[in-house]
Amino acid sequence: MNRKLKTNHWGVGPIDRSLPSFRELFCEHYRIKESDFGWVCYRRSLYRRAWLCWPLLRLFRPDETATDRELIEDLATCRSYEEVYHCVQSFQLHWVNAPFLRQHLKMRVSLGRVLGEARMLYSPAKMQSFAKHRRVNQTTPTRHDAAVTAVS
Repeated sequence: MNRKLKTNHWGVGPIDRSLPSFRELFCEHYRIKESDFGWVCYRRSLYRRAWLCWPLLRLFRPDETATDRELIEDLATCRSYEEVYHCVQSFQLHWVNAPFLRQHLKMRVSLGRVLGEARMLYSPAKMQSFAKHRRVNQTTPTRHDAAVTAVS
């Protein structure tokens, strides 16, 4: 069987759909809903000095924060540390990050914080606990399952 392996959109290697995405790991670790992922991840990865100015930037210059939001959306689908790393590298080399406000005043997402989160989330211990948690949730019946069983 001579099949070409499909690669992910970063060209890092074969896509392994069995691995959890960055979004799944992040939401489980911080115990948040997946719908809140973008906001919480964005807030946690901003430089501290950007916290004060960020609401004003978002209000008056939304284009300044658009690339950061795109990065967070791209991170959500990554399934390995290598994917996150390549995503961050492509973001770092993007021409939009060249202006003084973003490059020198650091009014943007901290790539070191993003990589630190990914390192922590994709550590072997965290991946094992996620797999164990997933197995427990798949085998534990929910209240809805119990009600359906009781009715039938």
